[in-house]
Amino acid sequence: MFALNIVLSALAIVPNALLMKHLRFKVFAQIAIVAAVIASAAAIVAALLGAGVWALVIRLVLNQLLTVADLLPRRVPGEGPAPPVAARTAFLVIAAANVLAWTCDNLVVGAFVSPTQLGLYAFAFSLAFLPLTQISWNVGQVLLPTIAAARDEEVVKRQTLRALRLTALILLPLVPAAVALAHLVPAILGDKWNGAVLPFQILIGVGVGYGVLNTLGEAFAGAGAHSAGVRARIDLVWAVSTLGAIVVGVHLDGVRGAAAAHLVTFVGLALAYCWRGGRGIGLSTVAILGSVWKVCGAVALQAAATAGVMVGLERGGLAIGPGDEHRLDTEVHEAAGELGGRRRVNGSDGVEDGDQRHADAREDRLSHFAAFS
Repeated sequence: MFALNIVLSALAIVPNALLMKHLRFKVFAQIAIVAAVIASAAAIVAALLGAGVWALVIRLVLNQLLTVADLLPRRVPGEGPAPPVAARTAFLVIAAANVLAWTCDNLVVGAFVSPTQLGLYAFAFSLAFLPLTQISWNVGQVLLPTIAAARDEEVVKRQTLRALRLTALILLPLVPAAVALAHLVPAILGDKWNGAVLPFQILIGVGVGYGVLNTLGEAFAGAGAHSAGVRARIDLVWAVSTLGAIVVGVHLDGVRGAAAAHLVTFVGLALAYCWRGGRGIGLSTVAILGSVWKVCGAVALQAAATAGVMVGLERGGLAIGPGDEHRLDTEVHEAAGELGGRRRVNGSDGVEDGDQRHADAREDRLSHFAAFS
């Protein structure tokens, strides 16, 4: 049943793109709201009638079915003839490449690791790619029709570089902070998530990088059939390469290797976008990199400062890493037991003032660490 949902989603790709191209966001929202309300009501009725988990399936499939049924018959005012076959094919290939690299990767990883390791990988991936899915994709929904409506090449280049700079300014500063705070995940959710920390630290840079690259990708897709076709070919090669790299990475180092594989293929995609894709809209590699180099420099300084603080905390014994919460808790109990033993042996007034102050200070310090963790 869920496979049917994939087919229906594919049918909606081109109509959605046409609505966005002509800034028909109101129509798009109306279709989505009506489909969601009807599908949710049907799922509730099915659940009341005893359908169980099938009620969820009904909601998902019916929602997509209603969306496609409303989208396909529509013609966008002023659209005229249907888009060229090359343009429609390009959008389908781009969407298929995203599914291949960012959904089928779970199948590849799951074929070589345990369900627990797959869960850690999927958790780290979904968390690290939030900047792409929640920020960059929403920016892209506005950028694509804006670029498509522009008739002047200089306007396209200027809008693309401005959007690229803004996206980099919003997303890139997230990377150093997220890497530094990654160990809070097991501290909050428990030790069972320790295995997700390093994959997340690798993937957060990849997710943010894809978020920035998506700005370029939307500009390529909106600038015309030729540049959209260039992007489609690049994306297809990238997606296939990603799956191959993941196979190698999993064999070498499990889910950490899979995360590293995403990083390697991201670098290749970035180079292809800057070199080959940029030429499709008249932008050189130097112009693309020049639009974000100041932001990258500032983030590099931020990363260096963050690394310096983390090293200082580690040398001072204040850093919290995987498993440190248990170590600190154990030391607190040992210190408390040691102090209590001294008091029992020597009497409440028998401990020398120096030893007493030392033990109290140690207990206070360890208690502070435990509270922090």
